[in-house]
Amino acid sequence: MGPGGGGPGRPAVRVTDIDAATLARWQGEAAARTTYLFDVRTEEEYKAGHLPGAVHARAGSWCRPPTSNAAVGNARIVLADDDGVRATMTASWLRQLGWTEAVVLTGGVAAAAEALGVTLVNGGPPPPRPGPGPHPHRPAPRAGGLAGRPGSGPTS
Repeated sequence: MGPGGGGPGRPAVRVTDIDAATLARWQGEAAARTTYLFDVRTEEEYKAGHLPGAVHARAGSWCRPPTSNAAVGNARIVLADDDGVRATMTASWLRQLGWTEAVVLTGGVAAAAEALGVTLVNGGPPPPRPGPGPHPHRPAPRAGGLAGRPGSGPTS
């Protein structure tokens, strides 16, 4: 099996890499399009230092439906690790599931932090994954939206 998938009877899936400058540009376009940044390393690696705003989603956690990690369809999904192996594997899997803009952040977490001029965030539990209900990185539902529906979080 080659990088990015493939195997007997299955074509390889091409995985795209982006650099830190592209990530910064995409994050700057948040009002127009959602970009998720997922750190696919182990929880211990994540706690030792991760990019600001990165959500921990260990590579193997993507075996369940992707919407449990990324609630917005047609979003860009940027996957980060230290050597590109887990991020590439995860991006390949997501592309096979139809997430056409699952990409890999090149150079690893530390190199991206240096290129972006940011300090890695240390410690703490991983932030909650996006999904149904209130989320610290997503505004509350508007009136007439999902408020009051089962699974939409607390109602006032």
